[in-house]
Amino acid sequence: MLYDQSMRKLSKSPNSVLLVAGLILALLATISLAISSKPEKNFTAGSPEATVQLYLDAIIKGDNDLALTFLDPNNSCESADLDRAYIHDSYRVNLISSVISGTSATVKIDVEYASSMPFDPSYSNPQTMRLEKHSSKWLLTGIPWPLYDCGPPK
Repeated sequence: MLYDQSMRKLSKSPNSVLLVAGLILALLATISLAISSKPEKNFTAGSPEATVQLYLDAIIKGDNDLALTFLDPNNSCESADLDRAYIHDSYRVNLISSVISGTSATVKIDVEYASSMPFDPSYSNPQTMRLEKHSSKWLLTGIPWPLYDCGPPK
C-alpha cells in the first residue's frame, strides 16, 4: 500500500509541473500581447516624423509608388528597388529621436523584430532617416531603410 501511495504522488508531480509551465506560458503570452499592441502614434502633419511614418506605412501596405513620393526627387531609388527590399514578417518601429536643423532633419528609429522561436529575445536594428525640406514638404534623402542599395545617383 505504501508503494502505491508514493507512485500516485510521483504520477501527479509531472502534471503539476506541466500545469505551472502552462500558466507561465499563458502569462508570458498575455504580457507579450499587451506590449506589442501599443497604439500607433500619429505625428504632426508635415513634420519629419510624419513623413517617415507615412513612408513606412506605404511600404508595409506594399504601395511602393506612394512610398517613392516621400523620397527626394534626386534620389536614385525606384519602385523596383522597393520590390527587392526584404521586410521581416513581424516588426515594430519605434521613434528614438528627431532633430531639425534648418532645412535638414534626422529621425532616428529602432526597428524591432520579433523572434520566431518562443523565449528567444527580439532583436532591434537602429536606423537613421535623413530628410531635407523641399518647398514645404519634408523628403527622405539617401537610401532609407528598408533599402540598402539603389541604382546609380541621378
